[in-house]
Amino acid sequence: MVRTVIKYGTAFVLAVLILTALLIGAAKIPNSAIQQNMLESGEYFSSKEQVEYLTEGVLASQIHYSADAMWCSIAYNLEPDHPLESAMWANFSLWEEENYIGGFYQSVLNEAPGKLVQYLRYWHGPAAILRFVHLFLNIRQVYILLSGLLTLLTVALLVILIRNHLFPEAVVFLMSLFMVSIWIVPLCLEYVWMFLVMIITAIVGAKMSLKGSCRNYGILFFLTGIIAAYLDFLTTETITLLIPLLLILRIRGRQHTNAESDWKLSLRSCMAWLVGYVGMWAMKWVIASIVLKQNVMPYVTQHIEERIGGDVGLALPEYLLQAILRNVGRLFVFDYGFVGAMVLGSLIFFFVFIPVWKNWVSVKTKINKSRVVLFFSFGLIPYIRYLVLHNHSYGHYCFTYRAQAASVMALCFVIFELVDIHAKREVVLESA
Repeated sequence: MVRTVIKYGTAFVLAVLILTALLIGAAKIPNSAIQQNMLESGEYFSSKEQVEYLTEGVLASQIHYSADAMWCSIAYNLEPDHPLESAMWANFSLWEEENYIGGFYQSVLNEAPGKLVQYLRYWHGPAAILRFVHLFLNIRQVYILLSGLLTLLTVALLVILIRNHLFPEAVVFLMSLFMVSIWIVPLCLEYVWMFLVMIITAIVGAKMSLKGSCRNYGILFFLTGIIAAYLDFLTTETITLLIPLLLILRIRGRQHTNAESDWKLSLRSCMAWLVGYVGMWAMKWVIASIVLKQNVMPYVTQHIEERIGGDVGLALPEYLLQAILRNVGRLFVFDYGFVGAMVLGSLIFFFVFIPVWKNWVSVKTKINKSRVVLFFSFGLIPYIRYLVLHNHSYGHYCFTYRAQAASVMALCFVIFELVDIHAKREVVLESA
């Protein structure tokens, strides 16, 4: 127990120091070094609406340029003379009669901050990354870089799964991403970080599982929670826990581990991730209070109260129901109209009707009920999150819906636990 506390405590302190140093290092970069690329980014954003849709009429295809411009504004307003203080305040610029995009563009164009507005409640780690990256690239080039990085990581994970005879898991992973319109994700800074963290964690976790190493899952998810809190804008943080953990459990299931040990591993991993995530978020407020020499909690508590129960004119039962339905409705099969309906019909035809008709699947004679409950429970977590943060989920459903990638994966894994899949050749031999 003492060793565990020392291990996790040391990891937490080192992580906080390194990530805080990243913000300080970014703030020390002089504005003159990033001025040209920031100006080009401002010009790019000024050609966009605050919110645009890649596919007309499809809410799931929303790109939130105002949030990205705000992050660039925070990056631009980090001060070399007061690096830690400016990192804690996380100020962005507003100008009279201008929106978030206009405020950022005018501040860069005039090399003046305008009216500064604090965004203290988050770490805003991406602001540090953006300030470093703007030494070399503008925002349009950043989107291209992120698209390439997300693609490479996705391919790397698929290769690992397929090479280790985990083809069904690879297909399910791709389907989960498809259902939440993954092609939109790298086109918006607000969306992309949690998917990058998720895939990296899944790659590390899968390799650990394939090697039979289970001692370090806790520290893996602990660090994942810390990094998620550092990079997250309260978007789809749960995928950084659930999707890697679901893949780990499937790999362990192939290795015939018992369900009881899977429950223990899952509970420890979930607790480690939660402590890392909540602890890192709380550290922002602690450090800010010390550095700024004031109680910053009033800046935080009002926002928390709003996100949990801000009024939108609905009775609570309807409010909770709509928080879920507005997110479910953004899944590809529901939000893309006729195309989505065709995809849903095709999935049912090819993966349900034909396998049953051809006798390629059958209900297992011995079902591991414990593992079914475990997967099903993971699939419910995004919806519990929607209910708890119902104001946030109701208002920001156009990106929070992507947390359901884990629910899609969990549902598929539940089905895998209920049915046996027979190879076509085996069926033919049996009939002969």
